[in-house]
Amino acid sequence: MQKHNQTRFPGFHVFNVAGNGAIIKTSSDDRDENTWVKMENDGITFSANNLTVTGFNTGLENMAGTCIFNRVTFKDNQKDYIFDRDWGGAMLNVGITMCYNCHFENNEAKHGGAIFNQGYLHLDNCSFVNNDAENGEGDDICIGDNGELIYDGQNIPSNISNNELHVTVAKSMSLAETTLIETACIVGSLLVGTIAGIATANPLIGATVGGVFGLAVGGLCASVVINSHYDVHFNRLKHALICIGGSVAAGIVGGIVGGYIGSSLTPTSTNGARIAENAANKGILSLVYDEAEAIEMTVL
Repeated sequence: MQKHNQTRFPGFHVFNVAGNGAIIKTSSDDRDENTWVKMENDGITFSANNLTVTGFNTGLENMAGTCIFNRVTFKDNQKDYIFDRDWGGAMLNVGITMCYNCHFENNEAKHGGAIFNQGYLHLDNCSFVNNDAENGEGDDICIGDNGELIYDGQNIPSNISNNELHVTVAKSMSLAETTLIETACIVGSLLVGTIAGIATANPLIGATVGGVFGLAVGGLCASVVINSHYDVHFNRLKHALICIGGSVAAGIVGGIVGGYIGSSLTPTSTNGARIAENAANKGILSLVYDEAEAIEMTVL
């Protein structure tokens, strides 16, 4: 497997590539993190024309700056990460990107098979063929939070699905909804752990049940939260740890506390006899034995 070597050009504010029909190609697994061009700073302009970009995980990752492409083909680029953000097989745009007479074919990612856009994207006379958002949004283009798309002079504010173009406008769940889901998972795990501990009167069993439940519900919570956000700046790891770690910890704590509560509520027996005097039946002595014991008794 070949790893694409990334070259940095510090000190330049404008960078032009005249392709002359060249093919920029690398051999990448879909999780190699090979990127052809990565823009990280404002005030930088990158332009390219008359070339083909193929085999990358993302051809362009424009987190800032301006990119201009003319007669560029993005083909066979794909992303499929287990946890990390896998958006935009050909392009991930948060800055400004303008494409003229470009072609996008057979690119694949979870959201935005060809392009994930959360910035300003201008497309003029561009074509899209056989791009795929695998189990996600926008086979050709997914527009994330606050993204703007101008396609052949028209602003695209909503979903499009026809023979030429598939666009999905995605909106993240709100911070309040995210917090509510995370809180519900943590509190639910705490309650389940506590109930399990009380029912078994055993802190170890209660902690185990609570922890396992917290892991399951926390994983589900993390999946829902992460898959409901379309913002490249959203901290996926942080919220996964809140959902999973918080739910597991709450379940264990609840199980331990519930176990001690349960054990304190359960009557415990002691060896020997318990002596009780019945005031209503004076002179009657009752002996109650908890366990079978060998007892010698002398009757006077």
